[in-house]
Amino acid sequence: LGSKTSSETYIKGIKDGGVELYYDNSKKFETISSGVQVTGDILSTSNIKVYDNYSLLAGSGNDLQINHNGSNSYIDNNTGTLNILSADEIRLWVDDDEYAVKAVNNGEVEIYYDGSKKFESISAGAKVTGELHIDSNGSLIKENQLKFSPSGAAYIDHSTVSQNIIFRTSSSSALDTTALTLASNGNGSFAG
Repeated sequence: LGSKTSSETYIKGIKDGGVELYYDNSKKFETISSGVQVTGDILSTSNIKVYDNYSLLAGSGNDLQINHNGSNSYIDNNTGTLNILSADEIRLWVDDDEYAVKAVNNGEVEIYYDGSKKFESISAGAKVTGELHIDSNGSLIKENQLKFSPSGAAYIDHSTVSQNIIFRTSSSSALDTTALTLASNGNGSFAG
């Protein structure tokens, strides 16, 4: 179906095939064996719905796919880098009122556990709220303490009251023992 006075096509129906719609002689919409295909922008004032186990496809080779299988949702980028851009913040949510990761434009990146901020980048480096576990053997760094723990444990503590630095040792069968105290005035004392 086209114009009588020009060679423009408006609608084309193909036997045992698809139907094509044209704008100014340029194909914009067609039916294909698996559904429909749009060339150009899709402008809509309502929802665009894709059923379970079907994908929204972008790219000449279907490089970006967004789909839902009835239980889980997927964003599948098959080429290059998947970039997510935002003018202010990017938040990765795990619930309606709880996010796991937040990235702020020209600012920090924050990582949360159960809605509580545990790690953030700061202008001087990084900040951990709570304990920083070094390995699965129990060694950790937390506020005012280093703990080295293979079987027993060794600690380096900073006393916020006396301002002393205390070296403690412990075995699996003994309570913690203060081995060395470095006082705030510079003096040191050994337990033995």
